[in-house]
Amino acid sequence: MSFQSFPAKPFIVFSILIISVVVLGFLPVKWSLFPSVKIFYKRVTRDRNMKVYSEMPPEPEKVTSEIEDVEKSLENDTSVEKAVSPVKTMKRNLPYIEKGQLMKPEISRIFEIPCVKEGPGCKKWALDSFFESLDKIKSGKQSVVTWYGDSITSGDKVISTFRDRIQKKFGDSGPGFVFIKNIWHWQTHSQLYLSYNYWNVTYNILKNPVNHRMFGLGGILVEKTGMGGMTTWKLRENYKKPFNSIVFHFIRHPEGGDVSIRIRDRVLKTISTAGKSSKEDYVRVDGFETDIITVETLGGFVQAGGAVLSNNSPGVSVDTISLTGARMSNLATMKTESMLGNLDKRGTRLMVMQFGLNESDGGIDDNYKNTVRKLMASISSRFEKMSCLIIGPTDVVRKYRGEYQTKPVIHHIIEFQREIATNYGCAYFNAWKAMGGNASIVKWYERKPRLAVGDLTHFTDDGGALLGSIIYLEVIKAYRRYLKGQGSH
Repeated sequence: MSFQSFPAKPFIVFSILIISVVVLGFLPVKWSLFPSVKIFYKRVTRDRNMKVYSEMPPEPEKVTSEIEDVEKSLENDTSVEKAVSPVKTMKRNLPYIEKGQLMKPEISRIFEIPCVKEGPGCKKWALDSFFESLDKIKSGKQSVVTWYGDSITSGDKVISTFRDRIQKKFGDSGPGFVFIKNIWHWQTHSQLYLSYNYWNVTYNILKNPVNHRMFGLGGILVEKTGMGGMTTWKLRENYKKPFNSIVFHFIRHPEGGDVSIRIRDRVLKTISTAGKSSKEDYVRVDGFETDIITVETLGGFVQAGGAVLSNNSPGVSVDTISLTGARMSNLATMKTESMLGNLDKRGTRLMVMQFGLNESDGGIDDNYKNTVRKLMASISSRFEKMSCLIIGPTDVVRKYRGEYQTKPVIHHIIEFQREIATNYGCAYFNAWKAMGGNASIVKWYERKPRLAVGDLTHFTDDGGALLGSIIYLEVIKAYRRYLKGQGSH
């Protein structure tokens, strides 16, 4: 074959292509114009150093086993009195702990509990008020957890598992707070069915606020003029403990009407919502036992914000206040006096705020940060009797040059949330780390059975249960340290 007949041009093109693939394969991802080539090359050459994800999801069985071990240890040593006296005598020998300091941050990589009252050994840790309320259950008291969250908690995910576990351990005092009307069909409660009819208007703290800014505990207020506005709550078949108390929240108004509270055809009480001016009020009705209860408007102008259902037994109730689309700053839509008054009336001993998902869409600017700081300053005025827990955002990913990576804004949100938790006296649970870190939502989706859904953002029921169990595990471990006189951390 002569040199002239050699296919020079195709050879040159083919050679350039091969050289390009090899060069692109060795370039760092951040310099590569075609990262998919690099990823393909790495996989073909079986480069085991290529790590797209940081950790595998926690094993549900392992988490459950650890919970059982901690709870057994509590049964063997549940006396706070054993630890109190030695600790008091040792205080003068303990190092001085400043407010906001994490005494032993190495104990947990995902759960931070700051000192809220400085002194030798720290006089009070962020969760101590809540843990004190758990101790009082033994003498017939109740403890209340009020849990605000975004769509990660929709369908009672995460919260229902925490509720089931803590009620099994400390006692069940009822379903807790319930809405009059849902604004999303997935806004459900694991222990109750909710049905409603003929409410005219629904206000909420997300997109349709009411002028007086009094929404009740849950941030949703319904309105009815005339007869027929009706809501019924009924226990689900898997929840067998009847309730015997209802606290009904409403707004008094000069044109107020009447509301009946009844069990089927038996009227327990008729309430007048009339008043000289718009202000919040509550009516409590006891002395019955039922698995179903109804409130119904009988005429006039009625605004109602929810109810609390309980069985008056010693134990814990956990309020699900899941607000799809909410950011932490939305809580500031509620009038400060109203929000604090509702927490006081409810007797909340642990306020949980689980936000960050919707912040990851638009980011967090200075206006958002200032709003949240002002909100936290108000809430912290109740921390003498109430504890606070902030739960950070779960993993949200984007595809960057062929690889799934956690959105950078998630790290900014976590940093800000940790700052306000430390500065204002809240415990902080790092949900992103608990999941496994970078792009962990992908691994949660790939796991069988799936722990996340296909949007790589939200959880399946199994995924929500796993996260709820991890949160409970961290809380119960901190409670064990509290019982041993080591503070809640």
